[in-house]
Amino acid sequence: MGRISVATSADAHDVTVLRKLAFAYADQFRMTDDSGLEWGEEDQSGIVTAAWNDAGEIVSTTRGEVITDQRHAERKMMSTVPLGDEAFPSLLLTRGATRDGYGKTGLHSALRYYFIDAALNAGFASMLGLVYEGAPRIRLMEQIGYDLVPAARNWEKEAEILARPLVACLPRDRMRAALETLRAMVGPALDSFPWTGPRLVINSPGTLFANPGRI
Repeated sequence: MGRISVATSADAHDVTVLRKLAFAYADQFRMTDDSGLEWGEEDQSGIVTAAWNDAGEIVSTTRGEVITDQRHAERKMMSTVPLGDEAFPSLLLTRGATRDGYGKTGLHSALRYYFIDAALNAGFASMLGLVYEGAPRIRLMEQIGYDLVPAARNWEKEAEILARPLVACLPRDRMRAALETLRAMVGPALDSFPWTGPRLVINSPGTLFANPGRI
């Protein structure tokens, strides 16, 4: 049995290696500078979660960052974000990466599940993400309630974009239903990779931390 929990700087090397491998083979963009995938300040100030297999290897990971307003979102996502003030504060998921061979296990969705739960409990207005047309996760995101809106402009500096960027937004009023749908869809992954350690909790916009408790 594997596990899911918060990754720390002690896991920095393994997280970085997984990100670089996963991003190198993406169909929707071509990395031109992968130095930004290395563990850094944004990982320290946000929260990185990961799934470990029974051999103790990280096989999926993603990062959550608190976004305060539209301007902040555009700076982080390097795209225009066609959302109003009602979408903020938000929790942005970035740097999602899954090891080859684990792509259809539901692990990335399991990581998303715990972030949605934390965002809902904290009172965030939405969940955000940037995806690219043709990405495998788009169908699932639509099924659980995300709105996908084309970005009018993108100024990504780390990669050559090969597909149209889409701003993904899950409004707060759909989060509980999203959790129920995800539980039904990826229950085996959630059961085989149970959350381990302190519950993921967002204290307030601008602060992420893990608190004792059970999900």
